[in-house]
Amino acid sequence: MAEHRVNVDTPDLPDPQVCAWLEANHIDPGQVLATQHVLVTEDSIVYIGYPPGPKELASDGRSWRKQAYSVPLLVRPEAFGLDVVES
Repeated sequence: MAEHRVNVDTPDLPDPQVCAWLEANHIDPGQVLATQHVLVTEDSIVYIGYPPGPKELASDGRSWRKQAYSVPLLVRPEAFGLDVVES
């Protein structure tokens, strides 16, 4: 199975193309950490994001709590003009 990465950390945040692609895949762009490469497989998107609800401090007391998510891939990033890099 081919794996690709999409860099969502762009110079101009929020990036309208990245946001449109995430929303097309039923992902809230505000939930996704911007400083990452999102993993895209043939049928899923894997990313690090904030849990739903108010942000909570992590156990280190210095950063926000985060978790990994895996959601079905509905629309490929190339459909929104996003560059993909093979993993």
